[in-house]
Amino acid sequence: MHPEISRRRKLYHENQMSAGNDISAGATPTFRYCIASTPRSGSILLARMLAGTGAAGAPREYLNPLLLRAWSRLNPGRRLSLGAYMAEIESRRTSGNGSFGMKLHWRHVKNLLARNVPETVVRPLLMRQEKFIFITRRDKLRQAISYHIAESTGVFHADQQEWLKDLGAAQPPLSPERALRHLADVLEEERGWTDFFRRSGKPFLHVEYEDLISDYAETCSRIIGFLGIEAASIPDMTPRMEHGGLPERFREEVLKATGIRAEQFDAA
Repeated sequence: MHPEISRRRKLYHENQMSAGNDISAGATPTFRYCIASTPRSGSILLARMLAGTGAAGAPREYLNPLLLRAWSRLNPGRRLSLGAYMAEIESRRTSGNGSFGMKLHWRHVKNLLARNVPETVVRPLLMRQEKFIFITRRDKLRQAISYHIAESTGVFHADQQEWLKDLGAAQPPLSPERALRHLADVLEEERGWTDFFRRSGKPFLHVEYEDLISDYAETCSRIIGFLGIEAASIPDMTPRMEHGGLPERFREEVLKATGIRAEQFDAA
């Protein structure tokens, strides 16, 4: 990853956690929901759509280690307690109708547990979310390739694509082996959420990336209806092509490494 991109990412995350992005002060949610996601599944597009309604809070990855560190940089000297931190975020990011949303990859849950945050703290945080939107992607190989490219460049969001052009940064070398490891990561994260829903019985709506892209308005209407919020309109969030079409070109290389021809994979 280019050093300047690392610097810009830090600033980007600090901006996400700054008071300038708050939508409330001292609010208490009456409804909480979570976008349960895996990397490169369209969850950012979904979160921005929901935030754009003005009736679904400001869902972001508040438990992402990068955002937690950004909060700590913005609050030097303050001890990070998960319960107090989430109460503060809820007070600042709850919409006027009482809705609070967050976005969470399963690896963020695993990260908290790995940092010795007790399960007795993590599980209640999940259980207090009243509804979940579970977004996945049918084409796991394209998802894994997109994940690999994002990790290699440090560019995860569409509005960060210009960084690579600004810097004239060369594309880091891509590895079919690493892409396949990311495929295993995606499958593991998806299984983590599936197991959670099975054990917890929490209500969730399963949405797939491909449907969000191909039938945006209908899929968004279904999501808003499931959450039970009233939105005046569905924000126009037209997606951009991922990494300039590079995933499609690299896909052939990954398939070649596995010994699978593209037509065989697509037929399966």
